[in-house]
Amino acid sequence: MTHPTGPLAVLLPSWVLALRAEDKSERTVASYSESVQQLDRHLAVLGVSDVDGVRQEHVQGWLVALAETRAPKTVWDRFVGVRLFFRWAAEEDEIRTDPTARQLKIEPVAAIWRPPEPIATRPAAWSRDERAPRDDRASARGAAWW
Repeated sequence: MTHPTGPLAVLLPSWVLALRAEDKSERTVASYSESVQQLDRHLAVLGVSDVDGVRQEHVQGWLVALAETRAPKTVWDRFVGVRLFFRWAAEEDEIRTDPTARQLKIEPVAAIWRPPEPIATRPAAWSRDERAPRDDRASARGAAWW
């Protein structure tokens, strides 16, 4: 199935070259490229034909559509790839304005991921004093068997 291409497809090869010149891993390049390609297809469906015609609302609409079917971390990762693409395009004077320059209302992964509770707040049953005494000889026998 051939996907429609939008206004970003023209700049994508140059950006991929720039990412490789920065020695980004192939996995990173592939992930960022996929993000831009997904947004590009979204823009094509909307009828956006000029890279300077991409507005913040287009990016936000795409993120909302992604959030309906993807996990928050996936949405965040896609946004990061697109934001870096537009930042590069603005620095290279390929676009007049970066549609992602203003803060978009999207939670970063750090806000989604919650660290484990500190040890002091874990149940008492988890404390070292509550455990059965350790039999070092049994541990040594088990390690020798493996």
